Amino acid sequence: MSCGQTGGLGVKNVEFSDLSKDGSFSSISEPSPTRSSVQILCSGWLRSQGTKFIGEEIQMKRRLLNRVCLAISISLVLAATASAAPPTVQQMLELKPTQRFVDYDAPGAERVSTLKADLVNEGKAKVWVLRDASGRFCRRFIDSDRDGVVDQWIYYRDGVEVYRDIDTNSNGRADQFRWLNAGGTRWAVDSNEDGRIDAYRVLSPEEATREFVRAITLKDFSILEPTLAKAADAALFGRAVAPERIKELANGAREQFIAISTKLSDLTADSQWVRFEASVPMLVPGDAPDGSRDVAVYRNARAVVQTGEQTDVLQFGEIVVANRCAKLLEMPTIVTPKAPVVAQTNTVFPNVVPGAETPEPAQPGDA
Repeated sequence: MSCGQTGGLGVKNVEFSDLSKDGSFSSISEPSPTRSSVQILCSGWLRSQGTKFIGEEIQMKRRLLNRVCLAISISLVLAATASAAPPTVQQMLELKPTQRFVDYDAPGAERVSTLKADLVNEGKAKVWVLRDASGRFCRRFIDSDRDGVVDQWIYYRDGVEVYRDIDTNSNGRADQFRWLNAGGTRWAVDSNEDGRIDAYRVLSPEEATREFVRAITLKDFSILEPTLAKAADAALFGRAVAPERIKELANGAREQFIAISTKLSDLTADSQWVRFEASVPMLVPGDAPDGSRDVAVYRNARAVVQTGEQTDVLQFGEIVVANRCAKLLEMPTIVTPKAPVVAQTNTVFPNVVPGAETPEPAQPGDA
């Protein structure tokens, strides 16, 4: 069984890609040339907006429209078959994850005939299930409230869930995205339903640095933006971070991103984030007895990036984790053997001095 990759960093032979950095769907399966009534309806809606789109933007809107129409069409098929036969295997395979960077099973043409689609009841939910010949899950599309509209689209790798799209307002469009199990821990939110991540509910420090590397390799600031600390985060950070630090980042983030992208021009789509290196984080206690408002601060954490035989190391001055979500407080620096760097002075906790070296422990017998 082949593995679908939605724009994964450093992945060759990408089989599927969805939302590109400009918001378009570059290689997702397009609907049939025969326009369905849903497509005609959606096209009429787009024209009714009276908006002029030119160049890449009109292409982006058209492709986004095609995907929305496809999702609605398949949802209608699923709803229509709720009390009859389940949708076909091919219909279930036509839907792809909304977001990039999803490593999931994508059966090749030679395996399609071995797959089986079923409609099952799971508690109060109706679930359209796609299994392989061994009975392992490939897809599960869930109608959690039995209203005839799918509101969760779940994708698997080797029988284990790795990603799901979630529609929280029952309008047929995913507005939350979760990476699970081997897929990671990210939980993202798309508040305006344009297909781009606006914020994270859950993000690990490791994944925050990996998103930075992805943004650099694709020259796409929108990938990085949700990982950066914002003014609204000040309440979560409490006394761990001075509000001035957040304001400073907000004012210069895009320009700093462009500058470091230029310095890291050797990074390409084949570059791979390899690992995250950090010492034990500093924990700043909050005022909640259960520890829910505690804030962890990683200082001088590093991300190792591999491009062929070349290794680059990026050092992040401070990464703050509050309420299960990591935020970058500054752009990283490029580490070279002759120029080690440390985080800038933390005005809240000045006991950590930039450039200070940790003395070697005294040995027995030393004077």
